[in-house]
Amino acid sequence: MPELVQLHEEWSPKGVRVQTVALDVTVPKGRVKTAEGIGKFLAAKGFEIPTLAFDGDGTDLAREYGLTGTPLTLAIDGEGRVVDQQLGGATPERFEAMIAKALGE
Repeated sequence: MPELVQLHEEWSPKGVRVQTVALDVTVPKGRVKTAEGIGKFLAAKGFEIPTLAFDGDGTDLAREYGLTGTPLTLAIDGEGRVVDQQLGGATPERFEAMIAKALGE
């Protein structure tokens, strides 16, 4: 997650949107599933990045985008097409390569 926050800070001024979608968040005392709870968790961690809190079990979202697990990072181009994806964590270099692909570079 810190890598995505860094990419958000670097690329947002260049017109690239780096955003997260939270299905839920695992915390020491269980799982947080509400938008308010997810927002509080991210703020407490210092993660300042646009985040959508997905309401539901994620089945429709997984079907729509072909999600194979979490965490999953998608690179979506200006036409809304998924052009690359990364299951699990990755290096900043990998994320930047995904951004380049989404930009058609």
